[in-house]
Amino acid sequence: MGSRRHFAATNRCGAPEEGSELTWTQQELLPHELASYVKTKEALSIFSAPDRRRRASGWYVCEVVEVEVHDTGSHGDSILVWTNSHLIRATDAESAYDSAVDLGTKEALGLGSHRCDSDNAHWEFRGVRNFVETLGTPREGSVLWFEESNIPLERLNKLIPPRPSLGVFEWQAHQRLSGAQ
Repeated sequence: MGSRRHFAATNRCGAPEEGSELTWTQQELLPHELASYVKTKEALSIFSAPDRRRRASGWYVCEVVEVEVHDTGSHGDSILVWTNSHLIRATDAESAYDSAVDLGTKEALGLGSHRCDSDNAHWEFRGVRNFVETLGTPREGSVLWFEESNIPLERLNKLIPPRPSLGVFEWQAHQRLSGAQ
């Protein structure tokens, strides 16, 4: 429904840490779309792939899904959804998943925690969207994970946005326009 925007979050301390927020996205979905957006634990590839090769990096990236709930009024026909990607360090996938759920639960804020369109609103944790083990230990310039697909070149070219449309540059432009920087 609404446009999806990627905004980069930075860790000002330098080295990646447990729980660091790597990126976040914001989008609007229709209520019936939310159910397929969040995945059950069994549907996450890290738990469903029978021949998953263990890399044993001890680091995981999870996407925690939060929705904005209006305490008074409404957001209209759509639901505002935030997806926060976090770095998790754990001994195994089960422990990492438990940490992701705990992190999402802690991110949820109580009734009236903020205002949206003049209404009182709050965030609710809805689940985990994606969960992967990193390819290696996170460090400057390292590849954390990758996605592989087989698509025609012309479709690929349409998927790659111009530089100003990349999340971090979009966010910086928004900050400049709003006077937040």
